[in-house]
Amino acid sequence: MSALSELTAEYEDASLRILSVLTDERAAQGFNRHTGKIIGEVNEVLGGLDSVAESYVRREVPKAYRAGMNASHEVVKEKKPDSRVQMRAMHKRAVNALSNNLLGDLQNANHHVGRKLEDEIRRISLGEVARSLTQHRSQKYTQERLIDKFQMEGLKTVSGMRIDRYAALVAKTTTQEATNLGAILYGAEQGFDLVQMNSYPTACPVCTTYQGRVYSIAGETTEYPALYETAFSRGYNIVHPKCGHSVKPYSIESAKDPEKDKEFSNRPFEDSRSRRQKELHDEQTAKVREEREKRLADEAELLRKKGAEREQTLEERVQALEKEVQRDIKDVMVPPSAIREQIKQVMAEGEKVEDQFYADLSRLGGQLTKKRAESSPEEARALVKQFSVDVQKLEWKRNEAKSRERHRIYLMISRNSPVDIVPNMTKKIKSGSNQQEIKNGFARFRSLVHPSQLPSTEDIAVKVDWTPTGRAHYDKPAIRIDDKTSASVVTHELGHWLEDNNPEMMKRSIEFLERRTQGEELQHLGEGYDLTEMTRPDRFVNSYMGKEYRDPPGDGDYYATEIVSMGLEQMMNNPDTFAERDPDYFDFVYSTVRGKGQDEWGNKDSDEYKQAYLRIVND
Repeated sequence: MSALSELTAEYEDASLRILSVLTDERAAQGFNRHTGKIIGEVNEVLGGLDSVAESYVRREVPKAYRAGMNASHEVVKEKKPDSRVQMRAMHKRAVNALSNNLLGDLQNANHHVGRKLEDEIRRISLGEVARSLTQHRSQKYTQERLIDKFQMEGLKTVSGMRIDRYAALVAKTTTQEATNLGAILYGAEQGFDLVQMNSYPTACPVCTTYQGRVYSIAGETTEYPALYETAFSRGYNIVHPKCGHSVKPYSIESAKDPEKDKEFSNRPFEDSRSRRQKELHDEQTAKVREEREKRLADEAELLRKKGAEREQTLEERVQALEKEVQRDIKDVMVPPSAIREQIKQVMAEGEKVEDQFYADLSRLGGQLTKKRAESSPEEARALVKQFSVDVQKLEWKRNEAKSRERHRIYLMISRNSPVDIVPNMTKKIKSGSNQQEIKNGFARFRSLVHPSQLPSTEDIAVKVDWTPTGRAHYDKPAIRIDDKTSASVVTHELGHWLEDNNPEMMKRSIEFLERRTQGEELQHLGEGYDLTEMTRPDRFVNSYMGKEYRDPPGDGDYYATEIVSMGLEQMMNNPDTFAERDPDYFDFVYSTVRGKGQDEWGNKDSDEYKQAYLRIVND
């Protein structure tokens, strides 16, 4: 077993040991009675991972770096037979930097998971007695809730990835980067400015544009592309995370066909794989995915066996919960097509109001012109003053009509929810206006989303933290904002929180995104965004809606989308424009946040549909 496989196995084993802590007799007796001991044992397991991570880093990073130096030396010694591989101060500094970065990434992930589990255990222990008194639920039930959450999500890092996958990702990425950096720095030390990247037939679409070429390290050999402006342009010594490509010094004098190498290196950076090469890559990707799915299935089977003694299965409890929701929430589910029809009618009435405004404005202007021609200067000034007052009245009338129009549309797409979703602040907000914006954002989210799509039917406190970057974002499990974040942006980030906490919604969002963007090429989002922020724009109202969140980039698994978050933001800000310009997207968001597929609303001629339509018309 390789060192990387051993590291991943340690993290997988840690997950199972934590599960055993959560399923032992003390937890069954009640979390609130043994909170300290349970948290202590969980932290002990995660502390062991810190030691495992440090051992791996201190052993494998220098080893990978020296492997790169040795590979580089094989080329160098042909030109310089007396050269030797020596770990000089420059190389030691590079190894230390890589080691510290990797160790920091792994330990930060461990600590994040520890804090998250501790928060969850403490939250359950504090609410355990209250729930058992008010809802007649046993301590066993609260234990099962946490175990089910653990089973469905696993141990997740701040990035949303399972901790074992995250550890494998950063470990493989950094060790390969160490190998490349060792080769590059040793070659540069020996006077080589050129390196060549290896190649293999099953390379991914990203790597295939860079592999096999010769690059200039410092950009001084202008006949070849600059390494850090092309293949390694992202600032790392690797093409992309988990990339297996390596580089080593290139000697023109020793090359078999240097002219052919130069020509190949300067061809356009595009995917030139043959059909067979693409098939090989697809086969390899499918094999890796199949192995991962089998491993996850095996883990799930083990978890199911662990929970075999529980009184109810997860499926039975979900069904019971759905019955509770249906019993407590009595609202008619209105089809989205009916909503769009009514929005169109409201907008048509609004256009009539707008036409009347301009007709009245033209009439007043004509009267003023006629009267001024027959009046003295003093009378003319009085007429102009009265004209300004009359125009202001018209504008007030128009704005009042528009306000009613917006309110009518909002009532169509919103609903009264018995579930309260409130912000759980990490610090007091000083700005009164921002307090109101946050409350408004939560209130709108609550009115747009059906309670059946939320994590539970109890009141929910969503953690709200502060962004250090000035840009609001979702940083599991918190939404991060600042004192200038608007209500619509708060609703947007809550959309990410919702999608992340609802696996079925995540699945639907990914299917919708893939359907809409099929055949679309990835593009950079444009000015103001990081170079890694890419999108498939489709015909979306905003190209940000097609932003891609995949691991690895390009062909990996999705871990998020912008579909629900951007859709909710559009529902809040511009529902009329959204419904008119992208009815497919409007219907998807409206249906999804109410727990239905777009094709599950029934026939337009059915009595249920007609009653629902009459309800929104009468509202």
